[in-house]
Amino acid sequence: MAYWDDRTEFGDVRKLEICYYLADDTIEIKEAHIRNSGRDGPTVFLKRARLAREFNGLLLPGQMTPITLLNVLGTNMRNVRYCVDPLNTGNKDIMYYSERDLQIGSVINVYGRAVIITELDPFTQQYYRQRYGVQDFTPLAIPTRSDVCTDYRQKERILPPYNGWGSYEDSVGNCLSVEPKPPKTDFKKFIKFDRYVLRFGAKMLSTIKENCERIFVISYYLSDDTLQIQEVAVRNSGFLGGEFMKRTRIELPGQEKFSYKQPQYYMPWNFFIGSTMSLKDFIFHLVSADEYTLMFMEHHPEQFIHANLSAIMQKIRSALQNRMSEFAGTCVPDCYNLENKRDVFVSFESFKGALIGVLGKVISDHEIITLCRHFSAEQTSTSGCSRVNVKAAAHLELKRALWNARDDMMEHFHHINPTNQPFLPESKVRSTLRGCRLPFSLELIDNILLILNRNECNEIEICDLMNFIDVSCSKGCDMPPVNHAFELCPKIPFQHKGRLVNLSCFLSKLNLPLNLSSGTESGKAMMGDARILPPSATEELQLHNDKKQNDQNNMNVKI
Repeated sequence: MAYWDDRTEFGDVRKLEICYYLADDTIEIKEAHIRNSGRDGPTVFLKRARLAREFNGLLLPGQMTPITLLNVLGTNMRNVRYCVDPLNTGNKDIMYYSERDLQIGSVINVYGRAVIITELDPFTQQYYRQRYGVQDFTPLAIPTRSDVCTDYRQKERILPPYNGWGSYEDSVGNCLSVEPKPPKTDFKKFIKFDRYVLRFGAKMLSTIKENCERIFVISYYLSDDTLQIQEVAVRNSGFLGGEFMKRTRIELPGQEKFSYKQPQYYMPWNFFIGSTMSLKDFIFHLVSADEYTLMFMEHHPEQFIHANLSAIMQKIRSALQNRMSEFAGTCVPDCYNLENKRDVFVSFESFKGALIGVLGKVISDHEIITLCRHFSAEQTSTSGCSRVNVKAAAHLELKRALWNARDDMMEHFHHINPTNQPFLPESKVRSTLRGCRLPFSLELIDNILLILNRNECNEIEICDLMNFIDVSCSKGCDMPPVNHAFELCPKIPFQHKGRLVNLSCFLSKLNLPLNLSSGTESGKAMMGDARILPPSATEELQLHNDKKQNDQNNMNVKI
């Protein structure tokens, strides 16, 4: 960066950018035009060329020639005689600017204009640091003059206050243009989050007793940040149910309505289980959420802080730093030697009561649900995918498409597996099924890969796959066409995740000392009225009972 302080009648400080090309020692200078300065033409201040150090005015034609002629004799061009001066007598050597001359503070003579270098870019600084050992690259300040055009800064336009007609965006459009245009929507956001809906179960908080018993479903649409409230009809309640509030954006409470400032609306992170919000003068308390909402919030922890497991664990870790024994005693009252237990399970109610008893209002219900879902001790239900049905559906598609390239597929497997390994990774098998153009949909391919035999490394058996798609071995297919995405292998989400919590896994993740006193033999893991023994404790108890029974039998034999 550089500048030229033009002191002519209509001159000003010109900000320049000097580019020096190491390939041929040429210099190019560009000018950074200031807005509203009157200069809107080309930005080239000096065309790329070698720049002479001295400038004494423009030379006349023929005054500077590459060669010098001596003893020119003759009257015309045909009979002329001359000789070339090999010493170039009278010619001056022209000194050009080099890279050594371009440093911060250097003054360059650009055809009579004094250009001062003020700053170097990071690449140039690194080059001068390695080549010449220069360490000081403190930039120089560009001088200011009272008659210099100042930078144009657009002032914030103060609009008239919102009058309540239409939306705020419509009123802004009327103020900005004579022909108002419809407000622009975020099309990328709409395409990305189309049909993404977060649903929460809610209760109304009211001084009227009947209103407190009403059940609502609040739907938040991520595509345009709108809300819709539906009421669940309850028999003999006096309320019909149905649509309670139309789909619209709702402003956050506590804002001035008739103001020129743009209002703030409810965003997805404002919704979580346990929150209380005011929606158009109605107060709702969120009490639940569907499985999709919980999974979506857990998969986007950076946006939903109440579903961020690492932040929740850090909050609990700081709160339980000196109260671990109290928490463990509240969660499992009569469990001793808890650190040596392999698996200790507690119910959701016991875990929630222990956390609230120690942390109070610091932790929300949604954070407790996130913890219970992550450290859930419940096993997911087995897949309802039948091998017979999937095989029948695959053979049906093969026969409908008249596919008979099984030998080509086998040859491809030999090509990608020259050592004839019996198992291959799932990615290679999937790419082979797609590359060999089998008439299978993506959902059917997923179902086929789900039921094929695998080894301990989760690799698929090739022989089982080839036998699976062999149509000649089947007796026929009497299965009607089905929807491969939903009907063939129903993928029902696990609805009851988090009712039983693995306390041992939670304590291991928490990584805090328990400081529990060692108990006696009668110590057992108790949770209220029900006892839940870990598998290891159950085995030890069974061995102890067997040993006691054997001793009693031996005593009876001796008697």
